[in-house]
Amino acid sequence: MKIALINATDFGSGAANACYRLMASLNSAGASAKMIVQKQKGPPHPHIIPILKKRWQKFPYLLRHLGQKQALKPYQVERAHGFSLSSGNPSLMNHPFLKEADIINLHFPNDFFVSVAQIKKLSELKKPFFITLHDMWLFTGGCHYSMGCDKYVAHCKSCPALNSSIEKDLSYRLFEKKLNYFEHLSCHIITPSQWLQSRALESRLFSDTPVSLARYGLDLSLFKSESKEECQRYFNIEPDENKVDILFGGVNSVDDKRKGIEYLLDALEEVIRTRPELSKKIRLLIFGVESADLKLASTLEIKFLGKIYDEKLIPKCYNACDIFILPSLEDNLPNTIIEAMACGIPIIAFDVGGIPEMIVDRITGHLVKPRDKIDLAVKIISLTENSARKQMGEKAREKATNMFSYEKCASSHLSLFQKALDAFQKSSL
Repeated sequence: MKIALINATDFGSGAANACYRLMASLNSAGASAKMIVQKQKGPPHPHIIPILKKRWQKFPYLLRHLGQKQALKPYQVERAHGFSLSSGNPSLMNHPFLKEADIINLHFPNDFFVSVAQIKKLSELKKPFFITLHDMWLFTGGCHYSMGCDKYVAHCKSCPALNSSIEKDLSYRLFEKKLNYFEHLSCHIITPSQWLQSRALESRLFSDTPVSLARYGLDLSLFKSESKEECQRYFNIEPDENKVDILFGGVNSVDDKRKGIEYLLDALEEVIRTRPELSKKIRLLIFGVESADLKLASTLEIKFLGKIYDEKLIPKCYNACDIFILPSLEDNLPNTIIEAMACGIPIIAFDVGGIPEMIVDRITGHLVKPRDKIDLAVKIISLTENSARKQMGEKAREKATNMFSYEKCASSHLSLFQKALDAFQKSSL
């Protein structure tokens, strides 16, 4: 079975990493999967096909980027990466592997790669067409996460993500465009979490579309426990057996308010205010950025691990810590939590989105009341002083093995693909 996976990039975002790992799991299961990407960020790979190869091809991309920036400017959007318009790369539709493939599986279409109109065209290529959702963008008026807004259930307008009070704003117009192109769209939706599955099914755009659950996969032979001391030395961190190292990070983790770093910093201040002796015991590690100006009144020690561009080095980040914390305000099925679980690290996270499907409270980590810095501080203190951290990490690894192995990922996807292919071939007779 030949499978064309379409994603904006091959590395450097949650969707990209998940799609790359799906490709690897499918190929290890005997399928022939390739990723068609707009930009290749990782090293050359025989199964990754970039669209933008030459300098002149990047000029239209830059123009589309400028166009979106100008369109968003009147709305004074706080974080542009939280809202995207629809724009595509025309050369995608003529790619020969789309003609060869038995299955087409679209992943992250944004970053000016696949437009709403092109999604409609992909569905008309007379072969099974799947869309894997990694966030909410495909069924909203442009926001990637609605942050509690439910206008996508009826019709997006006066968008909170745009700080807009205008009814027929950008979100309204993009939602109208999606209504026009997605009506009678021949596709099958895949979601990695039950939470996103529920959001898609309640949306106006996909309420009548088949939506199946198929979770992410991870190379468990790569993501596993390693020596904490050796991993810390790799990042030039002086090992200290008296320290409890807390890890936070990911793509845009410091700049993206949705990732909740302000709640983590506030909670750490609360920890030190109520338990000042812990200021010398806790050390905060942050990956995904080289440095950042973080506002902390205390003298808490902070170490930046930098940006990691090699997947083989990512496990070292988790194995350099004792606890992983992700206070996301809304999230699908964070790769960072799966990675931490696989490395045997207990996790503290807000009880939002698909996260409760991953963490077993007080068994593999702690679930925290959303936006509650006091509850987060209490859980940090509890896990910092809990001698059962190792056992919780072992349970986390066990759950990762049961839920997120390459074998399970490939099996669930191939089952959906084969069923759709069989039905398509039967209808063509």
